[in-house]
Amino acid sequence: MIDYAHNLPGIQWFVLATGDSDFSPLFRKLREMGKEVIGVGPRSPLSESVKTSCSKYLYTNTEQTTSKKALRSNTDDAMDLAEKILKAADQTLPLSTLKNGMLSVDSAFNEHDLGYRSFIEFLKAIDSIEVAQDGKNKAWTATLKTGNPAGESREESLQDSLVRTYERLLRKKQWRLTPSKALNEVYQLARNHPNLSKERMAEEARKHSQTLTGVEINKALTILIRSRVLKVGDLSDSGEKLWSIAPELNLARTVDAAMLSRLFSACRENDTKIEKTALRDLLYGKYDNGALEQLIEQASALQEKAEA
Repeated sequence: MIDYAHNLPGIQWFVLATGDSDFSPLFRKLREMGKEVIGVGPRSPLSESVKTSCSKYLYTNTEQTTSKKALRSNTDDAMDLAEKILKAADQTLPLSTLKNGMLSVDSAFNEHDLGYRSFIEFLKAIDSIEVAQDGKNKAWTATLKTGNPAGESREESLQDSLVRTYERLLRKKQWRLTPSKALNEVYQLARNHPNLSKERMAEEARKHSQTLTGVEINKALTILIRSRVLKVGDLSDSGEKLWSIAPELNLARTVDAAMLSRLFSACRENDTKIEKTALRDLLYGKYDNGALEQLIEQASALQEKAEA
């Protein structure tokens, strides 16, 4: 492959169908030579390490990630990335610059996989980002809004609009959405490998999981820690915190209560109403009306305790 790149300088694009991380050095070498590298392969822990070496990475098994929770988690990651790039730039950016910046961090980013018809439509769905067209050259630009962005009217139901608002508020509270499958799998792995540091737990999860990416594993571990599902037991000889699963708990209810307590705090700070029907779309567990009321009371108590 390197010989072709040297001997045929007119070839600028290389497409490699693999998810094997052993090819990462080859990808990086081609990039150093100024070539564009497209990787193609399944979504897996191995492909996550490959895609960072590519100009762009295309997943071949996107149908496996179309569950509602998984789609929301991927969308949350992409929106968070767009916000971070604009915040780091600290200025208005052309959409092409913003998208290139996102691809440089996540070469598999594709707004179509998230259900958006265009990059502009994707950005307009982010309440904290303002998209505008330059009056002189008609180029589209994006910038972070100042203050607390209010929800804007879009072609979506009131419930969908509220869910998006709740997701944005949770991001502000450093609560990242993750699919139920990832949360349950990491929970079971943590049960089987107690008294480890967070880094070692993530390492064990990557070894044993055939489907979860490193990003999904770290997000799930962070949620388990912030929900107090994982608690500090002992300290290692080097002073690292060793985490273990709290005994006898209901995983979905415990995580949902912790998430809602943060959401209620953010809603109060941003003068946003609480709509029970919209809350259901965010929850991991299934609750009848009575159980939902009890969950809300539990979350409110956690919020009051945290703010006391």
